[in-house]
Amino acid sequence: MSYSIVYNKQFLKIDGKWVDDKGLIRFIQNGIKNAKTIEELKEDYFFRGMHGYFSAWKEIDNIIESRVEINSSDDLRNFLKAAQNRLDSRMESERIYICLKYYNKKFESRVKPERKPKERLMDYFAIKIGNRDSYLVKQTSRRIKYTSLCNLTKQFKTEKEANKYVEKLIEKGFKINFSVVHITA
Repeated sequence: MSYSIVYNKQFLKIDGKWVDDKGLIRFIQNGIKNAKTIEELKEDYFFRGMHGYFSAWKEIDNIIESRVEINSSDDLRNFLKAAQNRLDSRMESERIYICLKYYNKKFESRVKPERKPKERLMDYFAIKIGNRDSYLVKQTSRRIKYTSLCNLTKQFKTEKEANKYVEKLIEKGFKINFSVVHITA
């Protein structure tokens, strides 16, 4: 027995954004593509499990049926088979809703990915700012960050790269005397 939904073009709100039919289909397809089994969730995250139940509405009465703990993919499969059987045997006046709820409020990764430290060059070019012993660290949207420690500077492999970066800084409106210096450690 198949169920079909008849409706006019609907708009739903997902993550604070209104989406149409095509957006909803893309949302579901992306969820299917990125889905993990319960065993993978337990392995990768601090997953505490979930529970499922049927909410059956008869006129104005709501009855919670078949509340079960779901701790494995087999439990979930059995629950979904029971849900399909319940939907097939429903009366005309009943509305059945299948509910799945996680015990976790959010999923935290078990293992945080290791950050690889940026490779520091031993022989490089740096940008010196003005006549001070200050070197460019990075450029933000409004200002330049600098340091007096030359090993923490923005490093360039060639003098040409460094000069190109200086030109870009001048184009953005920084009116400071920049000079490129060669540093060896």
